[in-house]
Amino acid sequence: MRIAIVIVDQFQDHEFEVPYTTLIEKGFKIDIVSDTTGIKTGKLGSTIKATQTFEQTHLKDYKGIIFVGGPGAKVLIENIQAHILCIEAVEQNKLLAAICIAPCILARSGVLKGKKATVWPSEKTISLLESSGAVYCQKEVVRDNNIITANGPESTESFTDEILAIL
Repeated sequence: MRIAIVIVDQFQDHEFEVPYTTLIEKGFKIDIVSDTTGIKTGKLGSTIKATQTFEQTHLKDYKGIIFVGGPGAKVLIENIQAHILCIEAVEQNKLLAAICIAPCILARSGVLKGKKATVWPSEKTISLLESSGAVYCQKEVVRDNNIITANGPESTESFTDEILAIL
C-alpha cells in the first residue's frame, strides 16, 4: 500500500517525521512528493529527498495523500498542481490529510466547501478556510469523512492516529 506525503522547503519536521515513521512501521510504502524533486530542508534542519513532482503523482496508485505544514507550505496555497491532487483524492474517495497551515491548500482547492476542518489558528488562515466554504472547528484534529485536518505540531500524534483509522 502506498501513501504520498507532500513537503516543500521549510516543512515542519515533526509533522513529517511522525506520520512517515508510523506508516513505514505499519508496512506502507511512502513516496515523497513536492513541487520539484531533490532535497528539501525542514524548518528545524532535517532533510528528505522529494522523489517525484505533483505532475508525476497519480492518486489512483495511492491509498491517500498527506500535506505536511510548516512555513514553507504557504507556497502551495495557490499551487494548481497541488489543488488537482486534492480534488483527485476526494473524487477517488482517498485519504486526504493536511496539518498546520496545509489545510489552506485544501481550502483553496475547493475540497473543504461544506466540510468541517481545522488549521493553524491565525486570523488569516481561519479566514481563508471560512471564505472557501469550510466550517472551521477550533480543535486539534478534525475528520470529515476521508478528509483529516490538524492545527499544528502538537497535534501530530493524534493526526497520525486518525490517518491510521482510515487506512
